Amino acid sequence: MSSIDLVRANNTENLEGFFDYLLYTDPGGDALAVTLNNSSIPKTAITKTGYGTYFEPWDWVIFNSVNLDEIAELKQSISSSIVIPTLLVIITLSLLVTLISISITRPLPETILQIEQISGQKISEESLDDIPRDELGDLARSFNQMLSRMRHQAKSESQLEEKLRQHKNWRPLVN
Repeated sequence: MSSIDLVRANNTENLEGFFDYLLYTDPGGDALAVTLNNSSIPKTAITKTGYGTYFEPWDWVIFNSVNLDEIAELKQSISSSIVIPTLLVIITLSLLVTLISISITRPLPETILQIEQISGQKISEESLDDIPRDELGDLARSFNQMLSRMRHQAKSESQLEEKLRQHKNWRPLVN
């Protein structure tokens, strides 16, 4: 089948467009192109996609084609060279983000517990330990300083209260 016959068989209206066909070599060594619905196609035939357009002034068909197996191999190659490394990068970045977020949020529960105790008017004798060298570490150090000042103030208040109790006319202001 000639290229004009392939174009006519697949694009009867305007003799221009894309179409699939099979290409094989006969026992005499000649390359033959046939439409996909041909029943006498050998198993060695290669599926191809072509584009053709008819040039009427010269009665020519301008035609080009590509082997679909080559496109499938190219697609597989692109998948292997782009998709797999991209997935590896995404997994690596996800692990890094998880590790960083854990290192950031790890000291928060202890700080929250200390704050809750202070809001319940229980000043703990413990300070925050394992202080990282980041913004949360700065917060923990400031919290430890505040806690130390509060302990000192509470101690001073209790000493003052004790001194006032020893005074015989002293009465608490609040019951």
